[in-house]
Amino acid sequence: MRAPAICEELLTHLRWELEHLRLEKELLLKERLSLMRQDFDGILEAVKEKQTLRTQGKILEECRLTMREKLRRCLPHAQGGVSLSQVIEGAEEPTKTHLSQCKVEMEELLEQIRILNEGNHYLIGSALGHVTKSMEFLEGLRYCGQGLYGGDGRTRGHSDGPSVEHRA
Repeated sequence: MRAPAICEELLTHLRWELEHLRLEKELLLKERLSLMRQDFDGILEAVKEKQTLRTQGKILEECRLTMREKLRRCLPHAQGGVSLSQVIEGAEEPTKTHLSQCKVEMEELLEQIRILNEGNHYLIGSALGHVTKSMEFLEGLRYCGQGLYGGDGRTRGHSDGPSVEHRA
């Protein structure tokens, strides 16, 4: 029967997926550290690595779709699609245990990645807010400050007359 062979193939694929998720988690931690340190070069490096990881993810997605199709052909009794839980139920030991462990680890990693993504999103939004406020402040100085200071840096009087010196 092909079912044990397809379960082993699925197990191999899940291990690739887990490695991909581990790399994503590691990258998000690296990105967070760069964001907290305000390390622009580190952030750029993380962005480049994310692009590479996304490309690898697309390849894994194609493999996942191929695997789902193979599972549908092997397990025709599954109505409307095959879930990992259904495959685990039908698998034999020790593959069943390994598939269950992969599922649990994948769920844990996905939750950790979700939390890291949310945290990094907050840090980026916060930094962007600071930059926006700083830009608004600087723009305000540019327009409000006209006419208040003379060419020598001293404040001008209320009239267009000469600069007023402040002495203590």
